[in-house]
Amino acid sequence: MSVITKKGDLGQTSLADGSKIDKNSTQLEAYGNLDELNSWLGVIRSHLENEIKKELDDKLHRIQNECFVIGSHLSNPIDKIGTNLPKLDLVNLNLLEEEANLMESNTPPLTQFIIPGGFFLASYLHVARTIARRTERSIAMISCHTSNESWKFSLKYLNRLSDWFFVYARWINTITNTPEIPWDLK
Repeated sequence: MSVITKKGDLGQTSLADGSKIDKNSTQLEAYGNLDELNSWLGVIRSHLENEIKKELDDKLHRIQNECFVIGSHLSNPIDKIGTNLPKLDLVNLNLLEEEANLMESNTPPLTQFIIPGGFFLASYLHVARTIARRTERSIAMISCHTSNESWKFSLKYLNRLSDWFFVYARWINTITNTPEIPWDLK
């Protein structure tokens, strides 16, 4: 199978069922945002070392696979629930929550807003957090117009995931002794 098909040269692309969709559609925007997030996670994983790698690599790999699961649903027509597609459920959601809660217990209490940044991997996780939030917003534009539960579940997942990125960014700053910079209310 060749990657170059030239079928998208006129501003449309194919969904998983073969139907066509405009490349400027809200659905494709959501799918593209998710793809960007997954690619960014690959960048983060390529920079992991030592204790941080031990803690994060397998988790980020799992999350990348979970993003592919969501993408498999987003690549189908909005009101069509794909058959034989892998699914995410409350187990996936609860795992993100449990991991974030555990890491949050290993960081100083948050008493004020902080400026995203710090150690470079923490900064990368903050970028991933903002891409996850953008993806969540783009899915929200569609999910309110469909009964497709996979779109609605994707919203919950991405909401938890962005919190997960925030907590892990704070954890990285903590273990690398990188100070968090508070929001200056001047």
